[in-house]
Amino acid sequence: MTKICVPIKEKKNKKVIKRIEEASKSADIIEIWLDQIQDLNLPKLFEIKTRPYLVVVKDKGEKGLFNGSIDDKIELLNQCIDLGAEYVDISFDTDIQYINRLKKCNLILSYHNFSATPETEHLNTIIKEMKNKKADIIKIAVTPKTDDDIIRVINLSKILNKYILISMGDKGKITRIISKLLGNYMMFAPLETKHKSADGQLDVNTLKRYWDLFNN
Repeated sequence: MTKICVPIKEKKNKKVIKRIEEASKSADIIEIWLDQIQDLNLPKLFEIKTRPYLVVVKDKGEKGLFNGSIDDKIELLNQCIDLGAEYVDISFDTDIQYINRLKKCNLILSYHNFSATPETEHLNTIIKEMKNKKADIIKIAVTPKTDDDIIRVINLSKILNKYILISMGDKGKITRIISKLLGNYMMFAPLETKHKSADGQLDVNTLKRYWDLFNN
């Protein structure tokens, strides 16, 4: 069953807590962008935890704000795992020595392309690397320019087990709408579109309305 993951990107720890409390009413999983929080206080974020947490520490290449070292990133993620985070998302091209330093959790290895959708052969090469690095969940998020780009992403569902497949932007919204039919492990949906963490995200209520249609 596809889970709804509500992303939270806020600058202040207090605001993040407020968003977590709001999201806990409708989310299956809550994604916290740690790199965005200027006064990060991890214990306080985990004190109020009632839903599984997915934690990310994204640098500029991933549309994030983190400017520390890879050692700093791994240390921060491990602190979250110690506190009870169930999921960690880290870029697939992270060196295996650092991935191996992550403590036990559900490991999401992700590939983002904010300008295009690579050809199938290239995507398969990326997926192979993710599998070799022992990803629990494979995430592919790319940018479509044609309908063929979208179909190429959808077709990946035929060869994967646990996965998150997304064509970003307005053109790729269809992949979010049918994500439940595709068997995606989770799909990202903010409480309101103004709080979206990526182009093309539908808010929780809109996404649920689409998914309800598939049950009728």
